[in-house]
Amino acid sequence: MTRKDVNRKLLRIVEDAERVLNRWRYAVSENGGLWIRPAGPRLSTKELSGFLRLLKDVFAADPPTEVVFNMNQVRFLGPNWTLALAMFIDFAQQLGVPCHIDGVQGQPAAAAALYNRSPQVRALISACDGTSLESARQSA
Repeated sequence: MTRKDVNRKLLRIVEDAERVLNRWRYAVSENGGLWIRPAGPRLSTKELSGFLRLLKDVFAADPPTEVVFNMNQVRFLGPNWTLALAMFIDFAQQLGVPCHIDGVQGQPAAAAALYNRSPQVRALISACDGTSLESARQSA
């Protein structure tokens, strides 16, 4: 591989990372809670996977005290919404901190309702306190 090919490949990687990050808003509260809002109206499993992988890497050594995903701008989660729910559950288990999904509506809410018998999905969708993240939400 030539130097020019390597530079092009690195540029594509950086551009892809910027595209992923530009579709998300996030803020950290004073007590270390993390508030995250993906842009809508669609959230693909590819975008979600990339962002969650990035978060896992960033917070591997020092995770936030809690994580709230605000989904109020997302109307369609997929194309495989079952996989998306599994990714959220896996992320919460790997991080080992309370994780919640707030503002779920439309197709994502219907998908979560379908799996409401799952304790992991109930824990993700259950109402979170949110008071600790209020300042983070306002600044995002």
